[in-house]
Parts: sequence; structure tokens; C-alpha cells
Amino acid sequence: GDVATIRPWHSDFTIGTRGDDAEDIVFMYSCVLCTDDESGKGRTITIDGKTRFRNNSASIAINGSGKVRLNSMAHSTSVARPVTVGGTATLAIKPGAGFGESSMTVGSNATLEVPESGIVESVGATTFADGAKLAFNFTDATSAPCIEFKGGVTMNGKVTVKVSAADGVNAR
Repeated sequence: GDVATIRPWHSDFTIGTRGDDAEDIVFMYSCVLCTDDESGKGRTITIDGKTRFRNNSASIAINGSGKVRLNSMAHSTSVARPVTVGGTATLAIKPGAGFGESSMTVGSNATLEVPESGIVESVGATTFADGAKLAFNFTDATSAPCIEFKGGVTMNGKVTVKVSAADGVNAR
């Protein structure tokens, strides 16, 4: 199986949706989402389309110094594969979005983020390396950003937790 690399050239970009119930991006084999552009600047890759794994050898590696923002739920959880966040990259998962039952590993210096108020459900097992980060951003004063680790969580050392709030939101 080949490994495909998706990366920005000069700017942030979005993988869109067709608007129907079909999958929009299918991971047949392993994929690297490199968040650095050609000059090494960290960018944001936004995934609005429904994802699907079609092969047991597929996996996603997120690396670089930018961010992957996942705004949609997986099309199907029938094949759930590993997602790894490395480098100083951030995987930001919007509440209600996710990669289905995929396991996640957050490497040292990498970040798993809940970018807005609401609940993210992590269905597969989640592992944090020593030095990993977990970030929460309040966007509503009446609702907290939360992550529910339904598949269990393992912390292999110290994990830094960062809490922030959008402009005008006073988190209490």
C-alpha cells in the first residue's frame, strides 16, 4: 500500500462535502496530512466532508506545525483505523464530529483540541504521549467544551491542559 501525502501549498484549505449522504474523502491506504506548507509555515486543513476508511491497512498521520480541523462525522465506522498526531500539529475536533471508532495517539508536543463549546465523543482508544497537549476553547459561556473518552484513555506521562475562551466569552 502506498502512502498519500496531502499538504497545503501556500494557504489554508478545506476538503468540502458534496452535501449528500455519501462519503467525501475515502482513505484506501495510509495518508499523511502534513500541515506545513512548502515554506514550512503551519497551515490549517479543514475537513468538512465525511470521511471513510475502506481498507484495514489505512491510517492517518497528522504532522507538521499547523492544524487539522475535523468538522464532520465519519460516514461509516465499519472500518476504523489509527489516527496519529505528531510533531507540533493539532487535531481540532468540532463537537459532533469524529473519525468514528478510530483509535487516536497524540504524540509528544502534539495537541488534541476541542475548538468550541459542546461534546466530542472519542469512541476508539486514545493515547497521549508524555508532553502531549489537550486544549479546550470556550465559545459559549453556558456550555463547556468537553471530550468523552468512550474507548478509554491512556496518559503515558505528563499531559498539558490548555483552556481558552473566544473573544467576549467569559468562561466560569
